[in-house]
Formats: sequence, structure tokens, C-alpha cells
Amino acid sequence: MHRKSITIILTIIFLLLKAHSQVQAVSNNIHLISPTNGITLSTTNIQFQWRNDDRYEEYMYMLCITDDIVEGTRYCEIPSSKTNATLDITNTKGYIYWFVAYQKKSQYIQNIAKYTQNPSLTFNQYSSISIFGINTTVPYSLKNLIAGKSPGDFFRPNDQIKNPNGTTTLVCRNKWVFKLSSEYFSPQDTAVQWNINKESGEVLGETTSIAIPPEVMCHFKSVIEENTTRTTKDFCRMYNLISVQSEKDVSKNPNILNVTGKYYEYTKIQIDVYQCVKNFFNPLSWFRCQEKYVKTLTLDYPLEKEFEVFTGNINLQSKQVTAENGSFALNSSIDPRNNEAITLKVAFTLNFPYYNISEQAISTYILNPVIVNNNPPKPFSFPFNKIIGVTQWHGYTAFQSPHTGIDFGSYLENVLSSDNGIVVAKGYDTYYGECNSGGNYLIIKNSNDMYTVYFHLAQSYVNIGDSVAKNQVVAQSGNSGKSECKPLGYHLHFETRKDRSQNSHDDPVKYVDIDWNLVSTLDATKIPARLSGDNPHPEK
Repeated sequence: MHRKSITIILTIIFLLLKAHSQVQAVSNNIHLISPTNGITLSTTNIQFQWRNDDRYEEYMYMLCITDDIVEGTRYCEIPSSKTNATLDITNTKGYIYWFVAYQKKSQYIQNIAKYTQNPSLTFNQYSSISIFGINTTVPYSLKNLIAGKSPGDFFRPNDQIKNPNGTTTLVCRNKWVFKLSSEYFSPQDTAVQWNINKESGEVLGETTSIAIPPEVMCHFKSVIEENTTRTTKDFCRMYNLISVQSEKDVSKNPNILNVTGKYYEYTKIQIDVYQCVKNFFNPLSWFRCQEKYVKTLTLDYPLEKEFEVFTGNINLQSKQVTAENGSFALNSSIDPRNNEAITLKVAFTLNFPYYNISEQAISTYILNPVIVNNNPPKPFSFPFNKIIGVTQWHGYTAFQSPHTGIDFGSYLENVLSSDNGIVVAKGYDTYYGECNSGGNYLIIKNSNDMYTVYFHLAQSYVNIGDSVAKNQVVAQSGNSGKSECKPLGYHLHFETRKDRSQNSHDDPVKYVDIDWNLVSTLDATKIPARLSGDNPHPEK
């Protein structure tokens, strides 16, 4: 009876441990964000993104996709610490399943040294599965099939490896295809043509002097002792960026900063590898590591890169960054009032987990962007020879709906022709009757076939049929006309029209070439309603 009780207790403990390992093997820490489950896409350039709820540990991730969740091949990307990836799945139609394998980076570094031929064994945690269609609607039955499921629910494993911490790593009979980088390569990996500079030889008590070619940018010494690898840096330097160019487009508000340039995708590294030897018959090896030279590895190693733009200490948060094939481009928004120095900050990171190498170089470049204006030049000049403020803007204002022009608060000022043209109309406006009159007016047909119109003039100096030049004095502003039979204050009502009819009026701000930030709204603090309409700066 006593023995039977022990058996039952041990069985319960085993089942609890099994349940715990299964929970750990597929964790809910990872949330697949995009593409969203069940979405249909029309492009094969897919941007994948996921989120990890654990913000206190650093993780490594491996994105995997397949077109058949049960029997298909899993195509897996290079493991990375990033929570996003962009894949170009060319010539692909139908349904694509995707999931993310992940592992704490500290454990990943230990595992990668053990499982160099099969990177899937370095991961023992998996996200849920998501599905999307490329030019194909995903049936509800497929979405329901994977709802709440994990990769282990579909992959039929040949074996399950129990990890020391109780978790389970799945080893599947279904085929895996890995996109390998030198991050995976061990000295035994035949996928890399290692440059062996010297044959192995035993050196006790001292290290062998190894030649370092001048093109080597980073040099390391790695000593392997039992299951640990200790690597020390001799030197490590990075290349500078090439042909950095920047421009600021001031036609947009906020301005758009564009930065382009070239970089080196790879850096040449050299690792001198030694084995720590302990020999019972050699007393010198009892107390300190005696190093046996193994080989020297020389390879072009890919660099991780990150680009950021700052004004002062403010990160401009680039809207778009592309970096591929040795070229980068980014663009950011920048406040036109910001006059602080603009700098480009670049971080290149060399990560080689197998040899415990992690180096980062940060460089800062001061940018002097070329000022560009991608808008075509505006055709008209300002109707005065100095800046005069506005009493009512164009558009739907608090006073008129719509107001067909801009009212400038001018008092008996010279009025200038905004472009070369011909005077096609002159007179006293009575279109809406004597009590709502535009007073004395001029209409000029301009060289671009648009029309400029001037109302409430005190007097005009040109006649119908006269040719006028741009910036020529054609009239004097006044207060002729009436509004609801009441006299008007002194001002100029200025219109820009696409043709001669008043119905074709358009906002003069679009056509008059001046910095409208300099043209304020008069007495806006006392009469805030004047700020209404198509005001290019509604705050002033």
C-alpha cells in the first residue's frame, strides 16, 4: 500500500511537470500584431510585427512562415533581437501561416553553441499562429482551425527534448528551411569558407603571434574552456558613412528632411581561437589555462544598423527608414521654426553570439541640408510695396460665407498690379445694389490667364485696354462702396479668379508669392472672429 501511494504521488508530479513544460513551450508573452489574422493582402512585400509583454529581458526571435500548417515546409528567417521583419514573398498566392519562435538572449547564446546545424533547437518558446491571404480571402474554417493553437498542435514531432528548466523543445519531422547568417556558424560549419592562417599547434604558457592583415577592422582572441567561451577584444573599429546628403523641403509645413547615404554592409573580423588545455602530466596546466592554438577565422561579418536624426536633444522620429544593399534613406518632419543644429546619429552593431562578441560603434554627423522648395513658384506678387495686415481672410468666415477675397487693412496706400496683364474692366460696382457696393474697382487679366480684382479703391490710374507691368502702381486704396447702406472702413478687397466671373474666386494665399507668416490678422485679440476663414496661420 505504501509503495502504491508513492507511485500515485510520483505520477501526479510527472503530470504537473508535463503540463508546466507544455505551458512554457508555447507562451502567451508574444502577441502577433501584423499582418492581422485573416486579413487579405494585395502585395507580396509583407511587413511582420509582434510584441513581447516581457519588457525586462532581452530576447531573440525567429520568424517562420509556411503555406501548409500541417505538412508544409517552415521557412525561417535569421534570428534577431528586433520585433519586426519585412519579407518579399514573390510568386506567392493563397494562404500564408506565420508564427514566431523566441528565447531569452542569455539562453539563446548558450543554445546556439550546442545546435549549430539546426537553429530551431535554440528556441523552446513559440507564439500562437496567424494566417493571411495574398490576393485570396481566408475562409472562416481556416481561421477557426488555428484559433488558440500553437505550432506544437500541428507539427508532429519525432521527439521532444526536455530542457533543464522543465520546458520542452519541439523537434519536428516536418521540414525546416533556415535562412542562415554567420551568426550561426561554428568552426565546423562547412557553409563558411574559413580562412585558416595556421595549422593547429600546442602552445603551453603563451599564445601564438598571429598576423593581422591591414583590412581587418576588428580583432578578437577567443579561448574555449570546456563548455564556455571567453573572448577578448584586441581592437574594433567601424567604417564611416559614404556620400551623406540631406535636403529640407520648405514647401511643406512641417518641413520634410530627407537624408541619404551609403554604408558598408559587412566588416572584416578576425578571431584567433584557442583551446584551454589541462594535462595531468603537466603541472603548469593545473593552476592556470594553458592555451593550444586551434585556428584563425577571418570573415566578412554583417552589421546591424540603426539611423536616428536629432535637432538638439530632440529625436525627430523618422517617418520612414530604408537600409538595404549598402544604401540608406530616411525622412523626418521638422518644425520650420526650429533653427537648432541637425545631426544624424548612426549605430553599427556587431553581434556574434557563438563567440560572445557584441560591439557597437556610434557616430554623429552634422547635417547642413540643402533648402529646396518642391512647390512651383507662385505667379502673383503682393499688392502693396510693404507688409499690410488682414481684416478678413478668404473663405467661410465669421462675417461672410463665403468671402471671395482677402481684405487688407490699408489706408490710402498705393495698390500694385500683381502680374503683367491688361485692364479689362474699371468702374463703380452696383451688382448687389447701392447699399452693398464694392465701390471703385479694377479687373486685370494676367499673363497666366487668371484675373486679379481690386475693390473699394479711392482712385485708379489706368484705363480699360491698358497694359500693366508686374508691381506697377495702378490705383490707391480707399473706402468706396457700402455694406448694408453703411460706409466702409478703409481697406482693399483683393481677389484672385480662375476666370472673369466672381464664382471662380480662389484663395489668394495659393497664388501670391510672399511669406504669409509675416502677414498678421489685425486686432485679432480684440476681434478674434477675424481669425476665421482660410487663415494660413489660424493662431495669429
